[in-house]
Amino acid sequence: MDGATLDNTIFITICDYPNADEVSASIKRTAEHFGVPLTFISYGGTFGGMIDKLPKTLAYLKSVPNTIKYVFFVDCRDVVFVNTPQNILDEFNLCYNGGVLFAGANRHNLYPYREIELERRIEAVHGIQGFANSGTYAGSVAEVIALLERLLELREAFYNDGDDPIVRIFKQMSGFVAEMERYLSSDQFLIQALSIDCNSAVRIDAHKRLFAFFGGKVFPPLHPRRYNREGTEGFSPIGLAKILHSHNMSQDRNTWNNWIANAICHERHKN
Repeated sequence: MDGATLDNTIFITICDYPNADEVSASIKRTAEHFGVPLTFISYGGTFGGMIDKLPKTLAYLKSVPNTIKYVFFVDCRDVVFVNTPQNILDEFNLCYNGGVLFAGANRHNLYPYREIELERRIEAVHGIQGFANSGTYAGSVAEVIALLERLLELREAFYNDGDDPIVRIFKQMSGFVAEMERYLSSDQFLIQALSIDCNSAVRIDAHKRLFAFFGGKVFPPLHPRRYNREGTEGFSPIGLAKILHSHNMSQDRNTWNNWIANAICHERHKN
């Protein structure tokens, strides 16, 4: 398959909140600033929980013309673009080697929390920055469709005690069993659960070439920096990433809006 281009790639999101205009303001602003052709596949509809993203995205991707070969999915409320679509696709073509590429984070992104066995299993497959975050991912349309179908099948297997090694492993974790219903309402849980399977399509952008997830209250610098003579300055914690995700973005809108206006949507960052 040829690489991703502006003609064969789509950028999509879902914004099913009653205050959709407010929730999506940041991603709309950065998409417009950098010229990212972002499509809202559902807007202002009924929010049925994070798990709703899976069937809605799956149905949409099954409807796109066969000329569309690649897809980027981003959450609407806590993701921003920090580069142009051409630069995003150039980086994608350099680092993509099949599967579905997710933003990676450390164990603090683990879901369910404090499940030591799950933590160790994920690190054994993907390393210490290998905890998938469901807010940003990309891949070929065919492989994303297959992954979404697998995730929904896995969810059904949990409910029906299906013949699946992942289900059997999790049913032995007391923390999961006690709150199974809550976890099965989360797309992030299903993605992390599937990621313990070395044969799955889950891939992690652990080196932050495309995506970066960050927490905390301090905004990271947007570009890599050279070490100074004392070797204390280091590099940006977002690496080379061109799409950023932080759960704090939806919690402190005014502060984030100021950062987006002054640090991201500034004329010097357009090119």
